[in-house]
Amino acid sequence: MSQDKHPFDVSELTRLMDPQRYMDQMNELMRQFKMPNVDMSALMELQRKNVEAMVAANRTMMESSEALMKRQTEMLTQAMNEATEMARTMGSAKQDDLPARQVDMVGQVYDRMSSHTRETFESMRLAQEAALERLDQRFRELLEELKDMSLNQNQDKG
Repeated sequence: MSQDKHPFDVSELTRLMDPQRYMDQMNELMRQFKMPNVDMSALMELQRKNVEAMVAANRTMMESSEALMKRQTEMLTQAMNEATEMARTMGSAKQDDLPARQVDMVGQVYDRMSSHTRETFESMRLAQEAALERLDQRFRELLEELKDMSLNQNQDKG
């Protein structure tokens, strides 16, 4: 089975998350539901900023995922090299030393796997934290912008 595309094609995912695509959809939706006394251009600007924040958060996650996949490939290569070296030293071990060396080898493999698992989880946590921080920042900005819009509309009425 041949594949034309890499299963983790970041460019395709980025195309799907194009902010302009979402803005066009939102413009069409806003045109369909005209609301009196609402500054549609201001609402659209708010929505544009929201979409940009989502795209930035998604981009952060995608870039982190890509870096994580590269790191995991490095970890696998390192583990295979270490396993090859361990097998080589086991072959030259005396029969009496073999059980102790096998136990040491299992301990080394476990320590390496544990270290790699911790590194992977920490990398994922940091990526998620960065993405959520960006979304949290945008949400707080949005609250202020909505408050300002509301105050401006009340002043225009009065």
